[in-house]
Amino acid sequence: MADTPRKGFYSRFSKEELRKAYDQMSIFSDVIASVFFRDKATTQHIIRAVIEKDDLDVVKVKTQNSIENAFGHSVRFDVLATDSEGNFYNIEIQNAANDNLLARADF
Repeated sequence: MADTPRKGFYSRFSKEELRKAYDQMSIFSDVIASVFFRDKATTQHIIRAVIEKDDLDVVKVKTQNSIENAFGHSVRFDVLATDSEGNFYNIEIQNAANDNLLARADF
């Protein structure tokens, strides 16, 4: 932690600590992915490429969207997109390499 007094959020961290945190971020970091996928055109481009549907029209994008369930498990989507036909697309960001990632993918 920083010993020098500074104002606001950044006062809790030294420049070195902040630089290290920034250096470890990538597009797969929750914070960065959330900002990246807020852009509808970017999200549309990614979905079109993955499902090979060039005419897909994304009309709505929500990041970090939660659906609460009082009687079971709640869920939080990294990215939830809706197309012009009312179809939903859930994009989950995985930032850890596992052997079972492809087995968990559901298209």
